Amino acid sequence: MRAIDELGWEGNSRAMFDRMLADTPAFMKDRALASFNGWVAANDVTTLTEELLERHVVETVPKPIQPMVLAKLRALKS
Repeated sequence: MRAIDELGWEGNSRAMFDRMLADTPAFMKDRALASFNGWVAANDVTTLTEELLERHVVETVPKPIQPMVLAKLRALKS
């Protein structure tokens, strides 16, 4: 599995990821990171783009909170 630090980052994808993680409740952070790492591995991602991060949210974040998460991420798009 590719570590987060081994990913390439395009545009503001790193800032978007950091914001998403910062907004994740502490008791969910480990689960969120495991989910993200699993998604990266399953999709063979080597460089994370802003669009791929949005896709990750749509595919993995519970639907009731997706609009809130996506709005915060989209505010950081380059």
